[in-house]
Amino acid sequence: MLFSLVTENVFPYSKCTDLIDIIFKIPTMKNRFMKLRVKPYKFKKMMIGLIIVIIGISLVPSANAAKTYNIIAFGDSITSGRPYSDLVGSGRQGYGGYEPVLEQLLGDSKKVSNVYNWGWGGETTPNGVNRIDSVLASQVSNYVIIMEGTNDQWFGVPAQTTAFNLGVMVDKCRAFGTIPILGNLTPADRDIGNQISLLYNPAIANVAQQKDVKLVDHYSAVVDRWHMLHYDPVHPNRAGYKALAETWHKALFPLMQSLNVGVLDLLLSE
Repeated sequence: MLFSLVTENVFPYSKCTDLIDIIFKIPTMKNRFMKLRVKPYKFKKMMIGLIIVIIGISLVPSANAAKTYNIIAFGDSITSGRPYSDLVGSGRQGYGGYEPVLEQLLGDSKKVSNVYNWGWGGETTPNGVNRIDSVLASQVSNYVIIMEGTNDQWFGVPAQTTAFNLGVMVDKCRAFGTIPILGNLTPADRDIGNQISLLYNPAIANVAQQKDVKLVDHYSAVVDRWHMLHYDPVHPNRAGYKALAETWHKALFPLMQSLNVGVLDLLLSE
């Protein structure tokens, strides 16, 4: 099959030899083969074979490109998508506020994904710690994106307790073999004394560092435009949910990328 790439004019032999002549003029390549005492005609044969192999590899679809990722979105009513959805996401795919947008963004980036909405309106992190086991058991996933704690601030759960509970959720995700990602909290107009920015988000950042888990900074992404991005004192509007989807996407996409090393890069490197 690889040989037919040349003989059937997919990549004609004459083109191979033209390319070899160009490559042989590269000083680094020429010096390498001169040191090996490879004669020019043998060098050309070797390089034609290499080109055919490279073409053959390029025609084989990447396993990573064909992969579909399953993502659990876990949190409170901001995750469930209020006011545009029910209070409980119930594991529905592409449902909610930011989930459909995130799914679309990942698809556009050639990272086909199913984003499942496991938000639960009004939930605090003590409740989340108890609920996440059943979610993980019922939904096989590659990633779990966790954004929870806004209700902790409202109901008086201390910031350090919130951080501790999020750390427990991270541990539970890893025990199920999935990769957790933490998101910090968005602003809230009911947040008297700026506790979210001064207490809760720093505590979340600390636990992310302690657990060596990726932290997504939603707060910084929306705080300057929050007056245009919220529907009510707590929940984002459509534009706000789009902003959250974009910050999740910026975190997820690099994790999904595989390391690709060019063959010619390796040959040309010193």
